[in-house]
Amino acid sequence: MAKQLHSDDRLQQISWKDLQKLSRREIAYEILLSLPWLIASCVFAYFRLYAPALICSFFFFLTGLRQSHNAQHNTVGISKRATEWLLFFLSTAMMASMHAVKYNHLQHHKHPLSEKDVEAMSAKMPWWKAIMAGPYFIIMIHRTAMRYANKNMRNWILIELIVITGIMLFTYFVIDIHWITYHVTVMVIGECCTSFFAVWTVHHDCDTGGVYSRTVRGKWRTKLFYNMFYHTEHHLFPKVPTCHLPQLAARIDEVIPEIKKQNSTMKIVIAGGTGFIGTYLANYFAESNHEIIILSRKQHLPQKNIKYLLWDGKTIGDWSKIIDGADVLINLAGKSVNCRYTEKNKAEILNSRLNANHILGIAVQQAKRPPKIWFNAASATIYRHADDRPMDENTGEIGSDFSMDVCKAWEKSFYELVLPETRKIILRMSITIGTNGGVYKRFKNLVFAGLGGKMGTGKQMMSWIHVEDIARAITFIIEHEHINGIINVTAPTPISNAHFMAAIRKSNHVPFGLPTPRWFLAFGAFLIGTETELILKSRWVIPQKLMDAGFRFKYPEIEQLAADTF
Repeated sequence: MAKQLHSDDRLQQISWKDLQKLSRREIAYEILLSLPWLIASCVFAYFRLYAPALICSFFFFLTGLRQSHNAQHNTVGISKRATEWLLFFLSTAMMASMHAVKYNHLQHHKHPLSEKDVEAMSAKMPWWKAIMAGPYFIIMIHRTAMRYANKNMRNWILIELIVITGIMLFTYFVIDIHWITYHVTVMVIGECCTSFFAVWTVHHDCDTGGVYSRTVRGKWRTKLFYNMFYHTEHHLFPKVPTCHLPQLAARIDEVIPEIKKQNSTMKIVIAGGTGFIGTYLANYFAESNHEIIILSRKQHLPQKNIKYLLWDGKTIGDWSKIIDGADVLINLAGKSVNCRYTEKNKAEILNSRLNANHILGIAVQQAKRPPKIWFNAASATIYRHADDRPMDENTGEIGSDFSMDVCKAWEKSFYELVLPETRKIILRMSITIGTNGGVYKRFKNLVFAGLGGKMGTGKQMMSWIHVEDIARAITFIIEHEHINGIINVTAPTPISNAHFMAAIRKSNHVPFGLPTPRWFLAFGAFLIGTETELILKSRWVIPQKLMDAGFRFKYPEIEQLAADTF
């Protein structure tokens, strides 16, 4: 297993201790940072100018978080006693105990993104759930700190909560001063948004290969958000004050350049990108503001930063110009194998894959600035029927039948392309599962129809993967330039068909399912126009190269996937 970023030997080469020191001017700046914004917000609210008041309140909250964050790590440049009082002031002004936040934040650094990390509870949620979980997040922060913090910190938390409660009771039930009511209300709302703004934004979809956080850079973003989103740098060297994180980032980039790539936007071309996997990848990368161009046989309206270009998958056309200057090319083109294997369909399955490889290869060869990396879809079905042992990239045995012969020709046509400036990756993908597509709906329908038992003997192995882990694996491979060649893109824990069907039944609260014998599967496959091979072949595939490189699956076990998807 590759070492995680936080234990990377290269970190020892980075000089950072000199960045701990703050000048007197910097100390004064850190202590007074939020005060002008607090005063401005209250003045605007006093004159009932609520639009500018809200802007100032936002920046008070942001700068208050920065001050609290530095105080939690004792990087404000003042004594520890003075730091405690700074946290107390911020608690009463921001309507939450900053000592409770401190306890949870330090635990977050000790156990990042683990079950012990209460602060990062929203990191694994969709963005909207992270927002909805805001009030519960604040409750858990205070509850956890009061339960596990040391006595001194619990005393501070108790005092802060008493004062905050007094302020809120006095504001809402004793006095009627509109600008104070405004400030208290806005701060309470702000605290309920921290699970999204201060946690989700810098930790979602992380923990791949030991990267626990995101870094968000850019000149205007750095100034606008007061260096708060240099978060990977902060996790690597938490004793460096926030004001010195840009200098630290520059030093890190010289030694570990792949961190900088997290922040860069890319031009990504997806050929055949309108199916289940392609649509998911397009939306996944579009969320990170990458430019997405999809090559499709049908015209589609553009969405956000996703554009569509027509191609026929056979001939070079105007579409080939977009290959020039692309950072990433992902080829998913090919007729679906979910059909009867007639001679006509067999020819289309093979030719659609070979033709796409051929014309994309020409486009890349003609490009003045060819893509840095080309991901070509392939299939884990290239390995033989395996019920005796797992197959990985190095020890897997390639079989021979129609499907496996297609896979071999598909990969060979890609291998033969001479592309000296482009890193070539073959993605041997397994059965792909996701909430809005893939095989999930079909299996779920069978379960609710009472046919959720084992299929055939039920002993055949199923290699599977969640579509999000495909996207995350592609991101991981882009960032780790030493990865090359054939990659098995499957979850690390293949299971039997009987186990798979049981997981679907359990997650859908269906206690029993009738088994489906082989003869019935053959009859059903004939009726719906497909082949039983898709269900009965034993695919026992292991993603050894990804695991060796340090990739961490979000859904390594079928039970985890079932809880979120089924």
